[in-house]
Amino acid sequence: MGFTYTASQDAQAITTAVDLFHITAATDKPIVLHWLELMNATDLGDANEEVLRIGIYRGVTSGGGGTALTEVGINDLSPTAGAAVVGQGTASTGGTLIWEIGWNIRQAGPIWVPTPELRPRISAANDPVAFRLMAAPADSVTISATVCWEEV
Repeated sequence: MGFTYTASQDAQAITTAVDLFHITAATDKPIVLHWLELMNATDLGDANEEVLRIGIYRGVTSGGGGTALTEVGINDLSPTAGAAVVGQGTASTGGTLIWEIGWNIRQAGPIWVPTPELRPRISAANDPVAFRLMAAPADSVTISATVCWEEV
């Protein structure tokens, strides 16, 4: 059993397809994805219903820009995370789509929590992994999000 970490971003306005999270595993520490939580703060109850799609891709070609996020250990004795997480970067390209999450933005947001048997494992041999907003929203959406992974 490894250590579990999170990375979060708060109130980010999104107008284009982006990588919500872009995670690069350390060479000697594969990661297991545990959950993703999204929250929409702008379009709740909007009459223009919209469904956004978030794709989880492994082995992506890096997008551009983005903000380095702080990786936080859930356990206060966790060592420094080996993975590096970037948020809100230009959408990556390529990679293998391993999961698609649908999100009706009139709702607060999805919480993606796969059962233990379905948790994707990503090693340095097939990273980075991206949580990619697959298409631009119809209008600006303000999103807060947290991703959680375990290093094994």
